[in-house]
Amino acid sequence: MSSCDLAPKNSVQDNRPPPQKSPPESRVRSALAGQHSRWYTPEFAGDPWAEGVIKAMVGNTPLGRMGTVAEVSAVVDFLVSPGAGYINGQIIGVDGSFSA
Repeated sequence: MSSCDLAPKNSVQDNRPPPQKSPPESRVRSALAGQHSRWYTPEFAGDPWAEGVIKAMVGNTPLGRMGTVAEVSAVVDFLVSPGAGYINGQIIGVDGSFSA
């Protein structure tokens, strides 16, 4: 008996339509920017609530710091380059492992 024989007959996978093929020029890629230094604007300076939120977010980020605009831009640059030609339907997190 194979593992396929043990699967429920009405599983979620059985009810899904087959994936549609998309034209080769059609790609969907995204970069999801986490907390980065661009968030820290002069309006936040001295605001105890904003400072607390930023401190908590950085404290919960495994890298222990905010990212930079250059770090997010580098990922976007890659995603629009020929090197990312086989990447499709992905959201790349640029968040210092905050979401990991």
